[in-house]
Amino acid sequence: MSRRVMIVLALALTATRPLSDASAARSPRSHRGAPAGVEAAARPEFRPLDTPPRLVVVVSVDQMRADQLLAPAEPYRAGFARLLADGAVYTHCYYRQAITKTGPGHAVISTGAYPHRSGIVANNWYVPSRGKDTYCVEDSSVRLLGAPDTTGRDCQSAFARPASPRNLLAEALGDRLVRHSHGRSRVVAVSGKDDSAVLMAGRDGRAYWMDDCSGLLVTSTYYHADLASVPDWVKRFNASLPMDRYFGATWAPLAGEGPLQDSVPAKNGSSGMGPQFPHRLGGANGRRDGSFARAVAKSPLAADWAVRAAEAAMLGERLGKGPSTDLLWVGLSEHDLIGHDFGPESAEMRDALRREDRALGHLMRSLDQWMDPGNYVLALISDHGVAVMPEDTAAWARESERMDPRGLPARPCMWSDPLEVLRSRAPDSRGARADSAAMAAFPASGRLRIQRVSAAMDSLTALLRPTRPRGRWRMTDPYANFRPDPAGALDPLTSAEVSSVAARLPVSVPLQAAMPARELAALRGGCDFEDALRLSYREDRSGTVYLVPREGWVFASTELGTQHGTPHAYDQHVPLVFFGLGFPAGRHGERVSPADLAPTLGALLGIGPPAQAEGTELFRVSGKVNAGKGSSQSVKGSGGAKR
Repeated sequence: MSRRVMIVLALALTATRPLSDASAARSPRSHRGAPAGVEAAARPEFRPLDTPPRLVVVVSVDQMRADQLLAPAEPYRAGFARLLADGAVYTHCYYRQAITKTGPGHAVISTGAYPHRSGIVANNWYVPSRGKDTYCVEDSSVRLLGAPDTTGRDCQSAFARPASPRNLLAEALGDRLVRHSHGRSRVVAVSGKDDSAVLMAGRDGRAYWMDDCSGLLVTSTYYHADLASVPDWVKRFNASLPMDRYFGATWAPLAGEGPLQDSVPAKNGSSGMGPQFPHRLGGANGRRDGSFARAVAKSPLAADWAVRAAEAAMLGERLGKGPSTDLLWVGLSEHDLIGHDFGPESAEMRDALRREDRALGHLMRSLDQWMDPGNYVLALISDHGVAVMPEDTAAWARESERMDPRGLPARPCMWSDPLEVLRSRAPDSRGARADSAAMAAFPASGRLRIQRVSAAMDSLTALLRPTRPRGRWRMTDPYANFRPDPAGALDPLTSAEVSSVAARLPVSVPLQAAMPARELAALRGGCDFEDALRLSYREDRSGTVYLVPREGWVFASTELGTQHGTPHAYDQHVPLVFFGLGFPAGRHGERVSPADLAPTLGALLGIGPPAQAEGTELFRVSGKVNAGKGSSQSVKGSGGAKR
């Protein structure tokens, strides 16, 4: 094993080792599938002030895997460093649902409910009555405000569409806060993506997101009647032309942070940036056009954009200065876009982490100045993880070596972390030779083309019937749906035919599982994989056959890039940190879930969990104490470098 890998592994072991006085085994009542015989220890306490915090801030870093925070290639210096030093850090936070996408993840974060209750089963799902897919925050009854509607625009924006939370079926933390305060609390969500902003804000908050054609901050008529009623702070932010400051800039490694070596072989480099790092952020033919704005949205400069928008919201709405507790959600969406195109192992991603660290540090210093010391709480979370680039099989071993599985309870019937797989193949061996042998034995990975899956299912269906039904299989990741031909007589498949296709499909394409969706509701649980499927299924929104690629494989519509969305550990394992207002600093090694975030904050605020929440509070509320060194110490933090 190389010296560099040994150093990284040593850092990972230090970063993720559970502390005996801060860790507690997760209660079997609150975590189905926990290993038998695990005793529930007392939960750690947080000590709230005499009054609840005036401001709660939740930062969601889209697609941030746990190892990217806990075991970075190089130490953090600003915001992430402050959270790791002074926050309550959960090293084994896993999503429990099977579908790990942006929409479902953010719905779990805000409501504490899994997709079978929240209704957000995927980013998109097929609606048979309409004969087409629907987007999780799509709402044709509202209009976009703040920028022209993207319909018919050359830009073809991915994130600026008329949107609302009407597809969300569960109460969000912000909804509960607004109702408990009789409308005195304000809930604002700002993000680079519409789905993360809308789902975090809930039904009673207000959501604002980036129009990635122009870089303007937009919302919809669900939140404001017309453009005239949009808050002045939004208009001022847009009047400053927030993207213009980045025009012509070069996205290069951050000065003074050391060189970055790039070994990723299959980067996408979309939005005209190309695969070679550094990247120049200029539009086509040197214009400030949509390609320029999309390039910025897919760069870490968008983290700076999001933090400035969040600060504008905080000051403009006077969050934390009103008669009741306010809630601010901040979504750093660029992390996901960079990961998809360039991969989590790329030089681009390592530079993005450096810049996000600085952006978060800037936001935390702004909070220190805006709020009284010790009178705000900040939580860090992610909506899902991601797979490494399939071409770089050895990277599975490199990444997994950063995480220490020793404090993780056994997870029956669930896919293992890669490191656990590698070690299980040579349990009694040590040294570089054994490591090399284990790495070589790790299964090859690749891209599973969606078109190939559909074609294979069409072929299997044709074999089942001499007369082929009028219709074809189409994928809405991760479901395959049989869509009858509307021009001909409807000829749906029988349940037996669907089951037969699902049973034969993994022989044709590299799938770990293919299950008729209706079978998911009948699962009794008892193992994590079955629980994950059950928690993701909702009959009126799930597809016909649920598909899981083999470990290391990703569903893809292009030849480059990487993906997420599976119940594999690299997609489920995310960071979770609570910071401020007496939360005890330390590392906690029990297995927890992002569904616990909303109930934990609800307990802190004294309002209880959202109505449909399935998570539980992670800290026991002790008796109230006066504000002082003990209760505000964690908020003071360790400072951070100026950006």
